[in-house]
Amino acid sequence: NAGILGHRPEIIITTDEPLAVFNNLNEKFILSERGRLLLPVNDANIETNKLPIIDNLTGVEGKAGEQFLSPDEALAFNNLLLQQDPSTLGLQRYELPVNPRELYSSATANRGFKVKYLLSDDIALQHGAYLATLKKLQSMNVTPASYVDVRLVEKVYFL
Repeated sequence: NAGILGHRPEIIITTDEPLAVFNNLNEKFILSERGRLLLPVNDANIETNKLPIIDNLTGVEGKAGEQFLSPDEALAFNNLLLQQDPSTLGLQRYELPVNPRELYSSATANRGFKVKYLLSDDIALQHGAYLATLKKLQSMNVTPASYVDVRLVEKVYFL
């Protein structure tokens, strides 16, 4: 124990970066880049109006400090954000549906339809499939009424 007296303990506190506003069933939280619900938006000391919004429609209520998305799912979501161009999409909103590992995206530029992604697969490939499908549909003057499903990259569905 004599060796401990001569040392000064060093405490390092690390915090996760905010990724999105997590619209929970009864409260909004800051979702970290690692998928953890950090703290309620009302207690946050950051500008939340520049963060994307994820609506929690899973039926599972998240709590502060809880891991809601896996780190890989949060990374996939972040990669999707990097792929998207807010200047052409307009206001972007996301949903976590009841189905696990899925994410739905909607934007004002989409005129009401959603894009269905799978967080456990390569999100860049899925988004590329979406962009290619959208370009093809626009060339045919077709606008999806409800959704574009890119969860299976090799087969894209729309309704």
